[in-house]
Amino acid sequence: MVVTPDRKRVLVSTLKLAGATAVLILAWSGASAAQAADEKVDLGAVQRIRDEGFNRSHVDQNARELTDLIGPRLTGSPGMRKSQQWAAEKLRGYGLANVRIEPWSQPFGRGWERVSYSGRMLTPFVQPLTAQPIAWTRGTNGTVVGPAMIVRAERTEDLEQYRGKLKNAFVLLERPIPIPPEFEPRPLRRTYEMLFGPPEQFEILRNWEVGLVGGAIRE
Repeated sequence: MVVTPDRKRVLVSTLKLAGATAVLILAWSGASAAQAADEKVDLGAVQRIRDEGFNRSHVDQNARELTDLIGPRLTGSPGMRKSQQWAAEKLRGYGLANVRIEPWSQPFGRGWERVSYSGRMLTPFVQPLTAQPIAWTRGTNGTVVGPAMIVRAERTEDLEQYRGKLKNAFVLLERPIPIPPEFEPRPLRRTYEMLFGPPEQFEILRNWEVGLVGGAIRE
């Protein structure tokens, strides 16, 4: 490679700039390391946090109240408002002050809640139709009867093939899931007490499990 005088000056300037940048990076890294080394960690506070988390955690209780008692919390739904009030009361109970629920700056729009659903297939014979309505689906205002149509559309253009075919129809967005036969029993989940309890208790529960799946215990 031939280096001209002009190109040589540019190359030297570039190397100087790179060197200056490297010095700045090293100086910044050194300052950060020194700051981290000088920072004092309150090990007592860390231990108290660990003790609260391991011995007095409310995670299970809070998760149960949110999922089993309050239920779905769709935006704008009664469940959402109930969960907000629940969270505010929890924080007040933990000792926090000035806890309040702040509204959005702009209204979200209409809320939605699934009150009830039931469905049946009428042909070729009557059987339950297991399904869930999509959020913000309009209610039927009573029992309605109509054909069921499976719609597969990834884009707006894909809906053109269904023009004039979906009037008064129940639209299904997924094809039926094949359920193969089961020849082996599903594994049973064991609780903490079952695994670490007295051997006599484990033997009783083990005999109960065998009674569920059939068979006999062999030592």
